[in-house]
Amino acid sequence: MNKELFKVTTVLLFCLVGLLSIYGCSSDQEQTKTNEKISPPATLENNQLTIAVNTTIKSASVILAHELGYFENEGIQVDLSIKQSGVATKKALDDGVVDIATVPEIIAADDALVNDSWRILSSINRSVTNELVARRDRGINQVSDLRGKKIGIKKESGSVYWLNQMLIYNSIAMGDIELVDAKPVNLAGMLNRGEVDAVVTWYPHAYQAITDLGENAYHTSAQMGQEVFWLLIAQKSWLAENHELAIRFLKALEKANRYIQNNPTKTKEILAEFLHLDPASIAYEWDRHIFKTELPQNLVMIMEEQMKFRVAQQGEGAAPDPFGLFHFDALKKVNPSSISIAH
Repeated sequence: MNKELFKVTTVLLFCLVGLLSIYGCSSDQEQTKTNEKISPPATLENNQLTIAVNTTIKSASVILAHELGYFENEGIQVDLSIKQSGVATKKALDDGVVDIATVPEIIAADDALVNDSWRILSSINRSVTNELVARRDRGINQVSDLRGKKIGIKKESGSVYWLNQMLIYNSIAMGDIELVDAKPVNLAGMLNRGEVDAVVTWYPHAYQAITDLGENAYHTSAQMGQEVFWLLIAQKSWLAENHELAIRFLKALEKANRYIQNNPTKTKEILAEFLHLDPASIAYEWDRHIFKTELPQNLVMIMEEQMKFRVAQQGEGAAPDPFGLFHFDALKKVNPSSISIAH
């Protein structure tokens, strides 16, 4: 009996030692991983950059990385410059006020016809957020009713491209309508006061126009299902001198995107506070967005079509090869699987 008890006790002791050894190894490995995660990155000679974003949630990953300290975790200091539109963010880059600008691909495509000084780092958002909002009491209950109407729009924006596409699809010439140029922030008020019959703009301004009119509002997507890509662009000279800084910047955005996916409610709260937006507006448009750092093949095709369209409008010149507009090196280091453009 004592021999049997001794055998059982011995076996149990061996098992216990084995388990403790395994646990100890696992703990050491996990501790090593943890230490690797929190170890500060090597100091860069230049670790500062300024990025221009607009007042929409399309730049959510940039804002979240800034507010949650992901940039600091990568050893970089990032300042955000808030602008009213993609045109304004692009101008800030041209003027040398910022290092990176966030712009819709239509703005990049237009500028590429005359400017070869910048390159695309990544797309950070896909969205369907450009909206036509019209007054039903002006006889507008479908897009074909726009003929002869007065339409408020920011002329220097991608909204003009989307309006033109809608008109072509509905056999309406641009000359059959009257465009009224206005700042995006003023469009909802103009429509509500009856100064225009309809507006074409993006969220959150479209949301304000819809809610102001209530049941009197007719609205539909101006993009007709086509996505807008929100891009990060930087000057070629800056990219050549700041390769490691660009990599760390994108690493922080990758972390922010994971946070957005796992914490949508908290993300909306952070965005509402930072951008001073109505939380209801953010909730209304949320499902129209995909937040992801990527360089997909269809982005090339879309930009190529947009450049050809602009050249046809101007009646001269030639569209450049869109493949030459991309800077692949940084994203390739951070997330190579997110690049589907053949290069």
